[in-house]
Amino acid sequence: MVLIPFLLSLFLFLTACDKEKKKETSLTYEVNISKFLEQTYAPYLPRFEPPQPGTYQLPVIKCVSDHLLIDKTGGRLSLFSLKRDKIAVISFIYINCYDFYGCSMANYYMSLLNKEVNTDKDLSKKVILMSISFDYERDTPEVIREYSRSLYTTPNWVFLTTEGGRELEGLLSDFGQRVQKLYDEKGNWLGFRHTLKVYLVDKKNCIRNIYSIGMLYHKLVLNDIRTLLLEEVK
Repeated sequence: MVLIPFLLSLFLFLTACDKEKKKETSLTYEVNISKFLEQTYAPYLPRFEPPQPGTYQLPVIKCVSDHLLIDKTGGRLSLFSLKRDKIAVISFIYINCYDFYGCSMANYYMSLLNKEVNTDKDLSKKVILMSISFDYERDTPEVIREYSRSLYTTPNWVFLTTEGGRELEGLLSDFGQRVQKLYDEKGNWLGFRHTLKVYLVDKKNCIRNIYSIGMLYHKLVLNDIRTLLLEEVK
């Protein structure tokens, strides 16, 4: 099972880095990847029914600070300037992740959530999804641009990277996302060790829920978002 996302990640990376690919090939690649994610992860969708919005509370876990990011055009912007007064769902990933229960799974659930948000006129104005790469050396603006295209992202779902260094360290530390580089005995880079986490951040930039394996379910995230929105009318 682990080989599937590894091959997927390798295919995405090589395709994104190939500047000479024809448009027809790129379009085929987009369709195939979307189907691949669906076929790979749909059988593992949770079977539970999440509680109805507004029937529970989501206490503040912690509030985060602003951080510098880089978008798929290479432009520099801050987390808060992009998020503004919206509710945000934030995932930390890297494109070459080969862990079955890692970045590819997060992207699949983010894609399901994106469809729900994008088809709801109210939510589409109040919610933004962010996938932020911590592999700044390989996940360049050009690479994340091609990768995001392969997942049919909308303006509600943005892919970002960082300049690395202290900016990245501060961002990961603020959210409590641990990341460790892995090398073989010869010093060759193998990837990253990290725990799958997706964060729900309210309009005041406070984390209200953290989803990981077993609890990462787009229907639950959607109900949590609606619960936060209901707080405003009480």
